[in-house]
Amino acid sequence: MARPYQGYKLNGKKCVGTTTILGSFGDKGALIHSANRLGLEGKSIKEEWYTKAANIGTLAHDLFEAYINPKVEPPDLTEYDSEAIEKANIAFGSAKEWFKQSNLEIIDTEVSYVSETHQFGGTIDAIGRSKGSPNNEVHILDWKTGANIYGSALFQVAAYSLLIEEFTEYKVTGFHVVRFSKEFGDFVHRYFPELNRQKNNFPALRKIYTLLKETEKRAR
Repeated sequence: MARPYQGYKLNGKKCVGTTTILGSFGDKGALIHSANRLGLEGKSIKEEWYTKAANIGTLAHDLFEAYINPKVEPPDLTEYDSEAIEKANIAFGSAKEWFKQSNLEIIDTEVSYVSETHQFGGTIDAIGRSKGSPNNEVHILDWKTGANIYGSALFQVAAYSLLIEEFTEYKVTGFHVVRFSKEFGDFVHRYFPELNRQKNNFPALRKIYTLLKETEKRAR
């Protein structure tokens, strides 16, 4: 998911993004454990996380994005080694097969909104619709390239439904979180028919985020 280059703005002022808010509440334990494991194995964090491993998930993601959106140019494969290309193509093939069987059609991609009501911004990877369903009923789709799908991903897509409902006539009737594994190129799809609790409580997280930042300043 790519946010606007200059970040989110509301009435000319910077506005916090969805992932930044959720990052303040995330469990960093998994990252610490993973970093410790790499250290014990004598592996470079930079190489494994940001170069070698990242290539596989990122490439699979980029291949799939170009597949569902004809306006997106396919990735330049010369930037990747043969192992990354092979694993990424496996994940990409699985993603294509899932999408063909999903009965979904993509109606928009990389859609950015900034909520005046709740004071946050977000960029939705894709908005889709089940073929044959009413035109106002849509699904939110989000692509991940991390090691796992965490609970924050559910809050994230639920927050996007607040944005969609504020700016459109759409009714969100389903959520899809798709993950392309950073290390192995595995493909994982999770579907959630509703995330009402996460949606209804995200505005509270937004307010607590502001309180956290104000408290940090006071504590200095």
